[in-house]
Amino acid sequence: MDGRMSTTTRLGAIDAAWLHMERATNPMMITGVLWFAGPVDHGDIRQVLQERLLAVYPKFTQRVVDPVGPMPPRWEPDPAFHLDNHLLHVALPEPGDRATLQALVSDLASSPLDMRFSPWQFHLVDGFDGASALIGRIHHCVADGIALARVLLGLTDGSGQLPPTHPAVRRRAWGDVPLAAAHKAIRALDGAADAVLHPERIVNAMGLAADGALEVEYLVTMSKDAATLLKAPLGARKRVAWADPIPLADVKAVGKRLGCTVNDVLVSAMAGALGAHLAGEGAAVSTIRAFVPVNLRPLDKPIPRDLGNEFSLVVLELPVGEPDPLKRLERVHVAMEKLKNGVEPAVTWALFHLLGRTPALVERWIVDFFGSKATAVFTNVPGPREVVTMAGVPVRGVMVWVPQSGPIGLGLSIFSYNGEVTVGVSADERCLHDPQSLADRFATAFAALERA
Repeated sequence: MDGRMSTTTRLGAIDAAWLHMERATNPMMITGVLWFAGPVDHGDIRQVLQERLLAVYPKFTQRVVDPVGPMPPRWEPDPAFHLDNHLLHVALPEPGDRATLQALVSDLASSPLDMRFSPWQFHLVDGFDGASALIGRIHHCVADGIALARVLLGLTDGSGQLPPTHPAVRRRAWGDVPLAAAHKAIRALDGAADAVLHPERIVNAMGLAADGALEVEYLVTMSKDAATLLKAPLGARKRVAWADPIPLADVKAVGKRLGCTVNDVLVSAMAGALGAHLAGEGAAVSTIRAFVPVNLRPLDKPIPRDLGNEFSLVVLELPVGEPDPLKRLERVHVAMEKLKNGVEPAVTWALFHLLGRTPALVERWIVDFFGSKATAVFTNVPGPREVVTMAGVPVRGVMVWVPQSGPIGLGLSIFSYNGEVTVGVSADERCLHDPQSLADRFATAFAALERA
């Protein structure tokens, strides 16, 4: 029993949008790596995937068919599906250290999935630091990064759900009223193929007040982002890295003392790391922009069996040129509070929905248009606060990267797990040759904030 579905279903509009964003320079994969405290048995991992992935989420036995012409893409059973084609067992070359594992993850992050088959793959890696690691790649059309991070956690020996006391679960959900207005706009505009070219129509259909209209006007009319080395034309080679973790308690202490959230502190430290990198390259600028995913799915409920994308994006100004750590944190805090109370997530969610119904050439132009307005994608994913095990072996660390789209070549990820915060960087080689140096600058920027 592998849980495979016999039905054919149409891709959701947002899922279709991410399917069509696939490019040789930016594969639309969510890539994750877990490293363990000891060796993991291949047979045990295979059983875990059989019972906790295929049996729970039947979409992992399906493939995407994207017909040429007006017919929408659809999910259908993968006639060639076999679990052993999606779980590969490899040995890490000597010396089996973090740099060697990062090189393997980089190779896989640079290699698109074969869309003739179910679009996912795992690699069980032996020989990493005397133990094992598990690398997962899943296409973005299957689900969003937050959902897939929870799918990965669902493979562990616990429930895979964050406890009700977890701060990410207790946090107020993003506003239902603007999202209801976005649904209204989609119903009004879904038949208008050119609506996505005119976000002001989304504003009108949503019935937004003047302040909402101004937010959308800002989104559409903002200039291209600063022309730094991080905005270089993309190639087809990705590099990934992650830094040594820092204690989450230290981050909380800084936030509490300065009246800011943990997220404010983490974003501010990342802005400091980016500023130091750009200054070191002789390309100092005052600000750069990042797209930040906004989760629209409640974290206190299980992920639905059909998965899918339920998130939006906002544009965040990162004050990378502010040398004073406290002033930089203050600017980040003000920007984050404005985004929390704005309607931008509803507008971009409606835009994504309509984007999935536009012709491929139009969608490509729009993705490039909006992609030119930012330099990076920045995600912060909450994980379990205690050690979890998979196949009976404790998990030592986790990192997940979401893909970048269009001309964006830099992905910044923060993952909290077991009382620690780990920062990861995924970058196009032409934009950032040494992502490890940027990842390591995060701890330096955080330490400066602590001292301040």
